[in-house]
Formats: sequence, C-alpha cells, structure tokens
Amino acid sequence: MTHDPEGQADKAENEPPSSSTPLLPFCLQDLLAMRVRPAQFARMCEVSKQSVSDWIRRGVISLGPDGLLDPVVASRQVFERTDPARLRARVFKDLARDVPELREQVRELRQGLKAMTAERDRLAADLAQAVQLRMHVDEVESRLQDLLAGIADQWPALALSAHAGNLPDDLERLSCRLFHRFTADEMAESFDDDPASADSLEGKASPAPGINGS
Repeated sequence: MTHDPEGQADKAENEPPSSSTPLLPFCLQDLLAMRVRPAQFARMCEVSKQSVSDWIRRGVISLGPDGLLDPVVASRQVFERTDPARLRARVFKDLARDVPELREQVRELRQGLKAMTAERDRLAADLAQAVQLRMHVDEVESRLQDLLAGIADQWPALALSAHAGNLPDDLERLSCRLFHRFTADEMAESFDDDPASADSLEGKASPAPGINGS
C-alpha cells in the first residue's frame, strides 16, 4: 500500500470544518451588535457630547476597547446609574415616567401569581384529601359487603343465637372478623374464644367461610 501525502492534503482541504471549531476568531454576536461613537450616542439621546463624555468619565457608561459603545447597553447603564427624571434627554424622561406604572404592574402581577400559586396548592391539597376519602369509602364499602354476606350466610346460626340471648355478642364477633378484619390471634385475645364452647356462634350452625379464619 502506497502513501499519498498530496491526496491526503487535498482531502483535508475539501473536508468541512468541525462543528466544535469556531469559524471566526471573534464572537459573531458581538459583531452584529450596533456599535456607535460617543458623539452618535449623544445625538441618539438628544444630549450634548459633553454629557456623554461626563458619563464616560464618571463610569456611568462603558466604552469598548475599540472606543465605541453599544447604545442599548449604554442606555440601560444611564437609566440604572443616574436619575433619569433629572436628565434633559426626552427618551429617558419618558421612560422614567413609565417606570412607576410598570413597577406597579409588576407588583400586581407578582401578587396575582402568589394568589394563583396559593390557590393551586389549596386545590392540590383538596384533591389529595378527596382521593384519600374516596379510598376510605371504597374500603368501608368492601368491608360492609363482607359483613352483610357473612350475616346472610350465618342467618340460621344467628336465629338460634337470638333465642339463646347471645345475638349481640355473636354480631360483634362477625363485625370484628369481617368488617374490622381481626386476625385469628386478635379474635382469640378479644373474645377468649373456645372452639369447643356451645355458646359460640360457630357451634350453632355451619359458619360461612372466613368467619373463623378458615
């Protein structure tokens, strides 16, 4: 395989420049920005050249290394670093008159944003509470359906329990087991159940599945 330095040189010349390599040795945005001489800026602001020279001397506005300035930046500097209402330039006086109104609008907008943020937070809290309440209602409904189904399944045993005077106790057992979802240990601790006891609901009729945890 032969080495062709001339071919490689031609190829390098025809290749497009890398996107990571700047095409110009300066910032294009700076080049596109308007640059004027202090005298031109004085005419734009309708002030004397001496006023602009005084601003430069006092550091109110900044000149670039080329001796020129950006009129947009310089205008902002004059407005921020001096009292525009005391200037002769009409452009700054008009702007100074608008500033209080603009500041009031900004204040009102900030207050409105604050109120809207508070309302959003309140609605979010209400929504979260509504979701929790709905989940609680669904859980209560599910447990109540289990309890009603258990009562229907245990109806013959409950009838015998009523004749024996044990209906309130046996209904409480069903409620704890099916509605409150007591475990077998909790049932034994709460009622001291004795499976062999003739007074228990389970001894009066065949229980529905789930009454005793079976």
